[in-house]
Amino acid sequence: AAARGEVGRQAGQGGFPHSINAVDGELLAAPITMSAKAGADEFDFTASAEVAFGEKAADAASWTAAQSGKSISAMVEGTIEFDGLMRFSVTLKPAGATSVTLDGLNIDIPLREEAAAQLICNTGSFNFRSAYDIRMLPAGEGCVWNSRDMKPGIQKGDVQGNFRPIIWLGNDERGLAFHADNDKGWTPDRENPAQEIIRSAKAVTLRLRVITRPVAVDTARTFTFMLQPTPTKPLPEGARSWNRGRQGGANACYEAIDCFSGFGLANIKAGVRASDFTGQDPGYNSFRMEPQD
Repeated sequence: AAARGEVGRQAGQGGFPHSINAVDGELLAAPITMSAKAGADEFDFTASAEVAFGEKAADAASWTAAQSGKSISAMVEGTIEFDGLMRFSVTLKPAGATSVTLDGLNIDIPLREEAAAQLICNTGSFNFRSAYDIRMLPAGEGCVWNSRDMKPGIQKGDVQGNFRPIIWLGNDERGLAFHADNDKGWTPDRENPAQEIIRSAKAVTLRLRVITRPVAVDTARTFTFMLQPTPTKPLPEGARSWNRGRQGGANACYEAIDCFSGFGLANIKAGVRASDFTGQDPGYNSFRMEPQD
C-alpha cells in the first residue's frame, strides 16, 4: 500500500509489517515480531496461516493473520489508511481448553540505527507543557531508554503504571510513531517499564512490553496499537522554519518557537534561560540534530 506515493509498507505473514518506507527511506531493520514467556519457556510467535485480506479500497485496506506460540494463539487484525496510518488489534487465546499463564509478552519494532536518532514521548497529560519528553536518543548498547526514564513532572503524574501513549523515533527526514488510545489489554505496572528502546549492533528496537507480570489468559485478551510513518506526505519548501508568523511565511527566529518541550535538542547555554534570549547570538538556540552531509 502507499500513501500519496510517499509512504509504503508490506504486511508480513504474521500480520505485522516487515517493511515500512517513508519518503523513499526504509525504516525497519527487520520484521516486527512478537514473543512471550510462560514459566521457564521463552518463545517467539510464528505465522500459522496465510494473511487474509478484507477491504481493498483506494484509501484503505484491512487484513487478518494468525500466529501461534506453543500453548497460546494470536489473531492479528490490521488496517491501513491512505496516509500510512496502521492499526493493529491483537487477540490472545489459549491454544487448548485450559488457561495459560503468561509472565511476559513483547512486541519488537526494530528500526535502522540511522532512522532512530531522536525521541519524542507524549504522556497524554492535560498539561501539554509538561506532557512531552524530547531528547536525542542516548548512545550505548542495551536499553538506552524506558518509559520510567521521564522528566520528574511526568513521573509525578503517573497514577497506574507507566504506559506512554505516543512514542516517536526518527531523524531529520523521517520517523515512525507508536500510539494507542489506552493500555487496555496491557498489565499496568509501576515497577516494570511498559516500553523500552534497546540499541544493538543491528538495530534500535522499540519494545512494547504488553505483559510484564503473570496474567492468566483463559478467554480472549485483546490489545490495540497504531503505527504512523512520518512525514505522511512531502513537506512544503521551508516548512521547518514555519511557526506562528504570517500565514505561509517563515519565522527564522527559533526563540519564537515553542521550544519549552525541546530543550534536549537545543544548544541552551548553561545558566541562561530561554526567556533571556535577545537574538544577539544566532547560535544560542540552534537545534542540535544529527550531522548532515
